[in-house]
Amino acid sequence: MDFSSNSQATPEWSIKEISAYLKHTSITQTRAYIARIFGVDGTSSYLGGQNGEKIKRWLSDVGIAAPFEELFLIDVSCHCGAVCFTVDVAPVEVNACECSICWRYGALWAYYDEPSVTFPADIDSTDTYTDMCNEHRLEFHRCSFCGCVTHWRAVDGSQPRIGVNALMMPPDLIAEARFLRNGQPAE
Repeated sequence: MDFSSNSQATPEWSIKEISAYLKHTSITQTRAYIARIFGVDGTSSYLGGQNGEKIKRWLSDVGIAAPFEELFLIDVSCHCGAVCFTVDVAPVEVNACECSICWRYGALWAYYDEPSVTFPADIDSTDTYTDMCNEHRLEFHRCSFCGCVTHWRAVDGSQPRIGVNALMMPPDLIAEARFLRNGQPAE
């Protein structure tokens, strides 16, 4: 079987062939395949109601052992992998903030409510830098080893969200996102 990025699993394949295909594809390709088979669109469609139950049974049949919800989490990682965490959905929008610090970091920010971002309990491989950014005091986190800026948090809790550098996500996930510049649609 050809597991190149151009190959497409087809409904006529056996369970064994589908299982082998899914084990050799990216999470985005797996989601796209599931969406095509089950006619779903978006994370809530995957997780909810009858679709969710059908997809769970199907994943079990093809031998995908990961907990169902974890299959749809998005991995965020610095270059060296020392800083890894997950977000619960791909970004719909990414923002190129042009304040003095973000301009220098060159980040594309995806914004999440805190419960949507899951950090491992032992994440201690970040250095932080605190700065004012658009009237908010933010703590920017970067990997202590490779230096990639991964995320920011509000220092004083005034901002109930986390900025995640979408450039630390798989590129095919952010390719679908709407691009903003300073919070406005980019032209």
